[in-house]
Amino acid sequence: MKVKGRNRTILFRAKRIDNGIGEWVEGYYVYFKRMKNACIYYVHKGFPLVTNVDPETVCQYTGLTDKKGRKIFEGDILMCHENKKDLVKVVFGKLHVINAETLEKIDEAIGWHYEVIPTDEISKCHPFNLSMSFIDVDIKQLDMEVIGNIFDNPELLKKNIKNRNHNLKD
Repeated sequence: MKVKGRNRTILFRAKRIDNGIGEWVEGYYVYFKRMKNACIYYVHKGFPLVTNVDPETVCQYTGLTDKKGRKIFEGDILMCHENKKDLVKVVFGKLHVINAETLEKIDEAIGWHYEVIPTDEISKCHPFNLSMSFIDVDIKQLDMEVIGNIFDNPELLKKNIKNRNHNLKD
């Protein structure tokens, strides 16, 4: 859906609960309050469909694509510089605005940003571990690529935290 007067696509994805395999579906998010159902409305082969989805997996499209042209959604895990130790998670929410010289928090903002996934000692240190606003320039400069998401690939979050010491030996 395009918002009138703006060149922005509003799109969501979530995991279906009606087919037993948790298949991802993209479309428009609808919540039926009386029935307490989260649904995605989408068009498949020219036919409009509505499917029940797991509300915990609803992710909004950022409006950006990775270096290979794939859509980037909230909850996606991105690899930077083709380095499996340089991972970030896409988030929408509160972000601290930092003074670049002093690293002091000077304000807060709400919006798209990425959080560094700690994979080694350097990714745990300031300023490398700070959340950063997420814009198209970052994708190009950091050579970002979607490699998974927090629902299908939780091991990318857990494995890296557990194996910090192992990663230092590589």
